[in-house]
Amino acid sequence: HDLTAPLDRMVLAVVLQCHRALSRCSAVLMEIESSPADRYFSDSDARQKNYRRLFRATLELREVVLAAYRGRNEVLRAALSLQAYEALQAGLEEAASSSSSSGKSTKASKHTGSSENGSSSKGRRSSSKAKGGSGKERRSATSKEGSLRAFLANVWVTRFHDVDMISGVAVPEQVSRGQVYRNRTASDQGLIAVEELATESKRIIEDYTRALNAPFEAYCEDQRLWAETDAVRDLEYEGDLAVKRLAGRYRSDLQEVARMESLRSRAAGHRWIATERKIVELWQQHKHQHWILASYTDVLHRRILLVQNREFDPHKEASYELMLGKEREKAMKEREERLRKKKEEAELAES
Repeated sequence: HDLTAPLDRMVLAVVLQCHRALSRCSAVLMEIESSPADRYFSDSDARQKNYRRLFRATLELREVVLAAYRGRNEVLRAALSLQAYEALQAGLEEAASSSSSSGKSTKASKHTGSSENGSSSKGRRSSSKAKGGSGKERRSATSKEGSLRAFLANVWVTRFHDVDMISGVAVPEQVSRGQVYRNRTASDQGLIAVEELATESKRIIEDYTRALNAPFEAYCEDQRLWAETDAVRDLEYEGDLAVKRLAGRYRSDLQEVARMESLRSRAAGHRWIATERKIVELWQQHKHQHWILASYTDVLHRRILLVQNREFDPHKEASYELMLGKEREKAMKEREERLRKKKEEAELAES
């Protein structure tokens, strides 16, 4: 119906989410029971505590699904596939029957306890009450745990986990969309409901995004209008002037730093050259620098080991090679002179 369509879609969404959560609870229960006791828990008390939490969550989810099944059964029959609805119906009826049987057993235990209390003494009456109460609690807890285990092992909980993408919409496997089961064809109401849920979800997200963006857009508009005032323009002008002034000062400071660095480098270079001139290294001798052992102290009364020999005579004229060279040059000159004279005499004779 058009009036109850949004509520029906919400009921279907709740049932599908409960199915997903119940499948996770079933997987967790199987993992806990198939693993060693000390793998996930420190002791047995912690394990029992987590068991109780798991069964409590399973009980709440089952009650939600059962309420939807009892209140809007026609919605689930139309929106779920034939196989999924049959599995869900079997699981919920089994849970309902187990809960009714546990209630009957509780009533019977109450009647038995009252008859025994009438025929016994006062002390025995109180002890039988305590024993009967503890026994009833254990039996009810055991029956409830068995009912929850049976519901978690149901086909509807353990199956129907696949999801198909149809026109960009994730459609669960158990939603009715014309599946054939036992020569019966399901309707397409489930697919239509899921598509409408996706459309409503997108619309809600868009409205939520718009509601979040509206204050920020209003703030941006206020800031834009404020930025177009004369006061803001004056602030911008003053800011530009300050930036230009600081930029010019920065450039002048850079030039001053570069100039000072150049002056310092030049002064250091001159000082290095002057120092290098004063330092004389013996292994870098020049042509006119020769050294001799010092016989006296200098003007500062320092006894220098070596001093420069300013009267050094290399005796190049007394060298053997130099003497031979001079004789050879003299002989060459005399020969050239004789040849020249013979040539002149021959020219005169011919003329």
